[in-house]
Amino acid sequence: TQAAIPTGRSFSTKNTGREPTPLLHSQKGIFGWKNEKFSLLGRVTHFEFRDLTHGMAQDSRFYGNSVTGIAAGSRFLYDYAGFEEGVDLRWSITDSFSWHLGGSLLQNREAPTGQNQGQYAKTEFILKTKTFDLRPRVEWYRNEADASPAFYSSAEFGHNNRKGMGAAIRIDLKLGLEIELKARQGKLIESRTFQKDKFNFYQLTLGVPYADF
Repeated sequence: TQAAIPTGRSFSTKNTGREPTPLLHSQKGIFGWKNEKFSLLGRVTHFEFRDLTHGMAQDSRFYGNSVTGIAAGSRFLYDYAGFEEGVDLRWSITDSFSWHLGGSLLQNREAPTGQNQGQYAKTEFILKTKTFDLRPRVEWYRNEADASPAFYSSAEFGHNNRKGMGAAIRIDLKLGLEIELKARQGKLIESRTFQKDKFNFYQLTLGVPYADF
């Protein structure tokens, strides 16, 4: 169980000193099973957002949420409290080749059916060689308008009210360099005035592994 201030890209729209600090309350349970070849990890999380600000509501109307009012009078049409369930399966087919399968289901109990769910699924393969590890991945996602506060949902997926597909490939070189290319394409689930229909995301990243201390 924890209570935390949910992070975001910016709090610039918050009416500092006039509104309480937003809070995220959550309780999480995890279960798992594994042997030499298989591992299964599951989780269930209950969440509740409190004291979301008018500024967050104003921003979130552009990211897919249902919002009433304008500017400083903006407010979310629905509260955000519910459950997220997820599962991750890993199968080591050989010493150098493994398969991963994962998924997540999000449901906001405070919003109506058709607007309150988010789903995500991925499949990934890992090939290990003497000089590099190769990790290709394919993703599917659908995040309805009021499954979560859009102010906090991922810009990499186009925030809320979107569905689409994605793919990525990552190479971990044994000499100490990580290279990853991501691509996602999505479109609106339902037409909204403040959102454009087509969404494209491309990202190339280079990095080094964390150092062990």
